[in-house]
Amino acid sequence: MPEVWWEFRRAVESAPVLDIARLVASGCLSELDTSARAAYDAPFPDEASKVGPRVMPTLVPTATDDPATEANRRAWEALQS
Repeated sequence: MPEVWWEFRRAVESAPVLDIARLVASGCLSELDTSARAAYDAPFPDEASKVGPRVMPTLVPTATDDPATEANRRAWEALQS
């Protein structure tokens, strides 16, 4: 996995307050306006509602012996192009 992935995963795991809109915006090529940021935050009104986003990075295969690793590699190649 690229280092940027591990940085993202560590940030999600360790943030005392998970800023969903900021995380989404950091992966965008263009700026998100205020209404778009609010829309990303809307489903997560408090920290208890952010269990899914906090767990999501652990669901991505990162070990070479994970059965989903090859599909993940292909996805990264497609995203890079």
